Amino acid sequence: MGHLYTDVTVKGSKASLELKNVLIDTGATYTALPENVVEEIGAWGPLSEFEVELGNGEKVKATAYGTAIQIEGVEAPAIS
Repeated sequence: MGHLYTDVTVKGSKASLELKNVLIDTGATYTALPENVVEEIGAWGPLSEFEVELGNGEKVKATAYGTAIQIEGVEAPAIS
């Protein structure tokens, strides 16, 4: 198995931001974004706080925001 990378555009209420060469996790429930990206695009929220279990079993607190994600011309809402 290999890794899948692509360019992604994330959108919020203030701006759109193109992210280059993003690692895609096709089995992920949520879209993980750096805090500075969430702030820059003006993501909607915070919607809620919850606990996420990482692949190594570690549990961390996360805050959910609403965004739009566009990959290869297809755009959809996302919980980020």
